[in-house]
Amino acid sequence: MNKFKNTHRKCKQKVSFAGKIILAFLLLNISLASFAGVEQQRQISGTVVDVQGIPIIGANIIENGTSNGTVTDVDGNFQFEVSAGAVITISYIGYLDQQINTSGSSNFSIVLVEDTQTLDELVVVGYGTMRKSDVTGSISTAKGSDIIKNQSFNALEGLKGKAAGVNIFSNTGQPGGEMRVIIRGISTINASASPLYVVDGVVMSNFQFLNPNDIESIEVLKDASSAAIYGARGANGVILVTTKRGGNTGNRARVSYSGSVSVSQMARYMDVMDANEWMSTFKQGLENANMWQNRNFTTDLSQIFTDDRIFNADGTPKYNTNWQKEASRTAVSQNHQISIQRGDNDHSVGAFINYTDQQGVLH
Repeated sequence: MNKFKNTHRKCKQKVSFAGKIILAFLLLNISLASFAGVEQQRQISGTVVDVQGIPIIGANIIENGTSNGTVTDVDGNFQFEVSAGAVITISYIGYLDQQINTSGSSNFSIVLVEDTQTLDELVVVGYGTMRKSDVTGSISTAKGSDIIKNQSFNALEGLKGKAAGVNIFSNTGQPGGEMRVIIRGISTINASASPLYVVDGVVMSNFQFLNPNDIESIEVLKDASSAAIYGARGANGVILVTTKRGGNTGNRARVSYSGSVSVSQMARYMDVMDANEWMSTFKQGLENANMWQNRNFTTDLSQIFTDDRIFNADGTPKYNTNWQKEASRTAVSQNHQISIQRGDNDHSVGAFINYTDQQGVLH
């Protein structure tokens, strides 16, 4: 009996010892796996710029096959952890996607190239983008170069005929007078309400004070889906204005001048009679009126048109002035602009000075 107990105790000791060995191996494997997992993660960093060396803000950097990623900051820099040997994809609106294998390096200088075809197919709406095919008719775009072709001194006036479905007209007709814009249509309930103006992300009451030469592009958001981000303020449509930037000039100041002089005249004058033609017509009217009623009426105009009736005190004819020509003139208008630009890969500054003198055809 004692022999059996001793044998049983030895077996239990062997089993207990074997279990400890197995447990130790399991813990070792777990530690090695954890250590290997830590070793697989490595930190990378870099900078994303365009072909001109200007940093791209908000570019997406994603590790392929995962949801791990980040975006570039205001200087185009990024930094995050990826798996060993990971391939990352860099993307940004209007640029070709670029894939980079992170093996062998931890710092990257990435240059994105514009994708002109994709850029023409996309429009920016609020915080996102939509394909033009999905918003056909709801967004109108006008480039600054097209607005300048109108030779107008008013940014809104230069937009005439450039954006479909947008009605622009003057309330007074005076040079520099306030312009009225209707996007929803004149026959709608809200026809009297003005759209929302957003200039470089800043909401303004109007933008006709801007020089057309300073405008890079104008987008008109006409339907609810494209203007949804602006809420009730965009109920009558939204006009987005993007102005020109300083650009990369190699850190050298670039000064440019542009000017124009235009002449305006009345398109046509109404055909009116002079004094002699009017008296002759008056005489004919008297003859026709009294032909059958009063045979004794006189046709001597000197008795009807006495000197005091047809001449002023200084002897000039009273009724021989074409007041259309007296009230109008040949209007000469001029516009001059000087732009000063300077910038490098990191910073850009632009100053635009404009002088405008617009005359009206009426005195």
